Amino acid sequence: MGQAKQRGTATERIASAQNANNDATRTANAVGHAPHFCLILDKSDKAKAVLAHGRKGPAEIQARLNSDAVKLWETSHYPFVLIWGTWKSDDELVIPCLDLNGVLSEGLPAVLKRTADNGGLCSFLPSADEASTAAIMQKLAELQPKPSATGSLQ
Repeated sequence: MGQAKQRGTATERIASAQNANNDATRTANAVGHAPHFCLILDKSDKAKAVLAHGRKGPAEIQARLNSDAVKLWETSHYPFVLIWGTWKSDDELVIPCLDLNGVLSEGLPAVLKRTADNGGLCSFLPSADEASTAAIMQKLAELQPKPSATGSLQ
């Protein structure tokens, strides 16, 4: 059998990588390495599906997505919202944004500051249109804390 067939199709390889990443995230959350989460949503069908699915998910996610602040965002003219929370806690931060620039220049830095203030790492779930998601992922890569010489995050 050829090497390409052994690796599988591109779709199979992507699905395998996503499953491995999801497993790594679940493990990090379970052992407390990523005690915080942040959903980044727009008003797309993809984000609406995440909202519907999340409202049936873990209690912490349900509480955030059913909050008055998120319900207000859903009926507002704001196209984006960042919803930050902590597992096993009712700590919450909801940041509506008027545009993608607001997400990148104000929302994400505020979430990372809140995460740093509380300690630990944050799992991000951007659920927006493709162009916005790409820009969000790029900005997250730029803003991630860097390890210092002693191994702690800065």
